[in-house]
Amino acid sequence: MAAEMTYSVHVTREGDAWLADVPAVAGAHTFAHSLAGLAKSVREVIILMDDLPDDADVELDFHYDVDDESVLDAERLRRMREEIERQEAELVSETGRVASALSRKYSVRDTAAMLGVTAGRVSQLANAGK
Repeated sequence: MAAEMTYSVHVTREGDAWLADVPAVAGAHTFAHSLAGLAKSVREVIILMDDLPDDADVELDFHYDVDDESVLDAERLRRMREEIERQEAELVSETGRVASALSRKYSVRDTAAMLGVTAGRVSQLANAGK
């Protein structure tokens, strides 16, 4: 499978339909009555228009252009949530690295106190790389 590709998708609303435009792909426009359906249709259009394999890993980054403050708030919250998830993954990785280094020099309990986690978690993290 090819590497993951992320496409920016501009989404608008007309009546009861969501409309999508993918600026990076000439002619990539579609619509659906639900956002789940729209995501599926957009992936299909991108794969077709860019001549990608059917199993291409296509990620979509929706940007809403609608006159509804709640939708814009939801988009902002989704982006914040995605950033927190990215930071959390980085935090877990760094904590594991540091826990492993500290546990070679200090007790599990002291390492746990320094990191602000439980001794059991330090043991898990320190042994994860072995």
